[in-house]
Amino acid sequence: MKTAPSLQVIGIFTLLAITVPFWGSGYTINLLTQIFLFGFLALAWNFMALTGLISLGHAAFFGVGGYAAAWLFIAHGVPLVQGALTGAVIAMLLASIVYWMVFRTGLRGIYFSGLTLVLAEALRFAAVNAPFLGRSQGLELSGLRLPPFLLYGLTLLALTLTAVGTWYLLRSSLGYRLRAVRENEHAAEALGVQTFRVKLTVTLLSAALTAIGGAMNVVLLYFVEPESDFGLMLSLNLLLGTFVGGMGTVLGPPVGIALLFGLREAIAHLGAALSLGSSGIYSLQQVLYGAILMVVVVTMPEGIVPKVSQWLHARRRSDATAPKVADTQAMPVPAHRVEIGGAGVRAAVASTEIDDYLQVNNVTLSFRGLVALSDVSFSLKRGEILGLIGPNGAGKTTMFNVISGIFRPDHGSIRFGQEPLSGLHPHEVCRRGVARTFQVVQPFGGMTVMENALIGALSRHTNKTQAQEAALAALAQVNLYAKRDQAAASLTLQDRKMLEFARALATEPKLILLDEVMAGLTPQEQSQIADKILEIRDEGISFLLVEHAMRAVMRLSDRIVVLDHGKVIATGLPAEIAENTKVVNCYLGRSLAHVPVAVPA
Repeated sequence: MKTAPSLQVIGIFTLLAITVPFWGSGYTINLLTQIFLFGFLALAWNFMALTGLISLGHAAFFGVGGYAAAWLFIAHGVPLVQGALTGAVIAMLLASIVYWMVFRTGLRGIYFSGLTLVLAEALRFAAVNAPFLGRSQGLELSGLRLPPFLLYGLTLLALTLTAVGTWYLLRSSLGYRLRAVRENEHAAEALGVQTFRVKLTVTLLSAALTAIGGAMNVVLLYFVEPESDFGLMLSLNLLLGTFVGGMGTVLGPPVGIALLFGLREAIAHLGAALSLGSSGIYSLQQVLYGAILMVVVVTMPEGIVPKVSQWLHARRRSDATAPKVADTQAMPVPAHRVEIGGAGVRAAVASTEIDDYLQVNNVTLSFRGLVALSDVSFSLKRGEILGLIGPNGAGKTTMFNVISGIFRPDHGSIRFGQEPLSGLHPHEVCRRGVARTFQVVQPFGGMTVMENALIGALSRHTNKTQAQEAALAALAQVNLYAKRDQAAASLTLQDRKMLEFARALATEPKLILLDEVMAGLTPQEQSQIADKILEIRDEGISFLLVEHAMRAVMRLSDRIVVLDHGKVIATGLPAEIAENTKVVNCYLGRSLAHVPVAVPA
């Protein structure tokens, strides 16, 4: 089996690093030990960055680990290994409390980063004022000295294991979910990803590893003190190193840290030669760090490692033989085909059963006094395509958001089959068989077409191989199989809409909410999508369709519900809606009696 390039690099690097103690100077070993330690810490910080969260307060966990190990060793003689593990547990408990509050309140962006910074500063203040922690002087592990080779090997082992673990994580089911959350949290949640659990998992892992790194730093320096262990510069260095090297990658954080440490040493030697003094060296270091950050942001915002990887990939592609025409055509459907609609749906559709599958009962929703939905009621039959139309601002997408769990109604209820949907989170709604697309397409642009569909399939399959087969089958159903390895961001508008369709299909739904899937498309493209909807409906899936392309709505819909200002103003067959005076006046503008309509089954 072919070994992945990242693992090859890790293996070669580790083998070379093992030889350094046999020929390197004490200075070299000490410098590499620091690089290994902070490379390990950057990878730990990177776990949170995988979800798109930027922490400025990771020094909180670093300091907790260092102080726990040092205090337990000094005060109670607890071995440093046990102290490190204790610090990791404390850090996880602290993270679980703080980040549970953060995630539940929905803090994002700069607000989240600011809160983590406040956490670190609060712990620094506590340490400065705690007599048993040495106040501002900190704690010193007098009499403890370990061989430099042991510290070198310990940090190298930590870095190697974490890098390999990161590689496997990124290729696991959790890793794909992490990337989806980072790309678009709302879309990930709608595809069955329990975003709160995913974020909390990596937060706890990141906090524990960072605390262990803090304990390792105690062993390296033999002291802890508030300013360095809880200070902002530690978190900023981890952020800068990870950003420069490549956030969300395996090799990026260690490479970025190595570059920063190399630059720091070069500046120190230059400053000594120019007699700048410690303050001058520090100022020069900050200026150059800022310059590097600006250069990276402008020339390679994704980071050095991804940029180099793209360059190497482009060279390999240019050197390779151009693919034959046959290779680019649509691929056959994989042997495994998604059983859409869940068990028993096909039989139910074939039968005469037409029970109310989706029931919306007296749903009301307002935002700060503005009524978005007012006493809305309608039902959808099993195997039916129900159109939901109305002017802009009528409440159609809001209704979708209520059904899919993004909004909770003030009054009323929603049932699907025999189960209530009201009050459920989007991932819970998805796992009950309701999938959706979005009015503004929301593909995971940084992931491939295949990986996009895989996120949906993972909501049904715990086995990754089975999930991949289901994802490929869903792509084949919408004619995207041949583009499975392309980046989602490179697709045309029509293909991006079909990709959202495929993601929904990959969840193996019983009902799909289609939100303006034909908007912005040509009549020919709209006709192609309409054909696909009918084809998939015949395989057992019901549809609730929001659309402004009225020819398509009239062709596809078995029945139509019309909303205006959040209220249902008409319900009926397409032919009835086409001539309804109230609907014509508020929305259609003219009768659509001449437009072909669906023939009821």
